[in-house]
Amino acid sequence: MIEIYKKSWACIVTNWPIYLSIAVAIEALPLFSRPLSADIMSLIYLTLFAYALHRHFLYGELVDPVPFRKNLPGKPAQKLGLFFAISTAMIFASTIVGFLFAPAIVPQTILSHGLGRIFVVLVISGFYLILLGIFGTTLPASVDLLPNTYKFEAGVEETLPVIGRLLLGPVLAGMIMGALTFFTYYALFTFKAFGPMATTATSDFVFGAILRLCGMAGTTLAVAVLCDAYRKIVPEVTAATA
Repeated sequence: MIEIYKKSWACIVTNWPIYLSIAVAIEALPLFSRPLSADIMSLIYLTLFAYALHRHFLYGELVDPVPFRKNLPGKPAQKLGLFFAISTAMIFASTIVGFLFAPAIVPQTILSHGLGRIFVVLVISGFYLILLGIFGTTLPASVDLLPNTYKFEAGVEETLPVIGRLLLGPVLAGMIMGALTFFTYYALFTFKAFGPMATTATSDFVFGAILRLCGMAGTTLAVAVLCDAYRKIVPEVTAATA
């Protein structure tokens, strides 16, 4: 797990201008488009980002915000279709199941209040975590163009270890980073550190971009966990990138 943290941190440090530009660009989307269009564009670009992260951890490629540039010699061609289908299917499935099961799990008295949204998000995130544990290795496998040595059954056998690493990686790190961000944000407002010229819109934009960065850091850890599990199933990837 420590090695996964090290690889993820090295990826973030090396590619921090790309992380920052993506976070700012996605946060700015609602300013130039309708909310639904902005959400769709965000999903597409974050999927491209996740795809680039998979190629980074599998083949050592740089995390490139511009997709389908020339890949490293001897590495599989960049084909996004199956990866996009699997990743979006898991997102939509967990969202639908979450909304269906949330009323059965969370009391109606809580759902009727503002905090209800938080509990719904937690339920959706829980289902998504389970789906990642079961089907997560299919994502790096799709990037690797489904080699003959990959067996889905072997990926399912890694379900519990993958879920455990996801809890210790992106979930734990996300909770810590999110809590620190919220605490810092409200502490700065309490002591008026933004100054009299700062507007609510400006501070909210900065706050949103920082939360995006925290989410992208969590995504980096999650991809590192999935690629590590995939390497155990398809060892020739490790040999090729060693």
